[in-house]
Amino acid sequence: MQNNHLTGMASEYKVAEHYTREGYAVYWTMMSQSRDDIVIRKGNEFTRVQVKTGTWVQSGKYKYLQCRLRSDRRNGGTYAPYTLEDCDVVVIVEGDRLWEIPVACVAERTNITLDTTNPTPKASQKDYNPDDWLVTNGR
Repeated sequence: MQNNHLTGMASEYKVAEHYTREGYAVYWTMMSQSRDDIVIRKGNEFTRVQVKTGTWVQSGKYKYLQCRLRSDRRNGGTYAPYTLEDCDVVVIVEGDRLWEIPVACVAERTNITLDTTNPTPKASQKDYNPDDWLVTNGR
């Protein structure tokens, strides 16, 4: 099994543990590499969850925590941003931190930046604040 699949599986288990501790029932999809990795339920409400792993990338002298947000639509062999047809939320994992993002907030994006080591980042054109989506903070 490839290392990136093992990393993805570890992230899925971490997310499942989080939701279990929050009182959700967690259901696993039968297909690996599906558009939703797990389904959670609380009461009568079901939510389809796509789990992604954030990756630190170097740019100049600083690092940026980024995540690729695209669905592998195998029927046409092309990649596209996630939509409401794919899942309800995207949960991004980095270490002990989890960001829970409604898919509508990332529907037009192919990647997202969540953090940086730059102490004084330039004013960006981001129209989002990753801290709004942070549900666990391991720092």
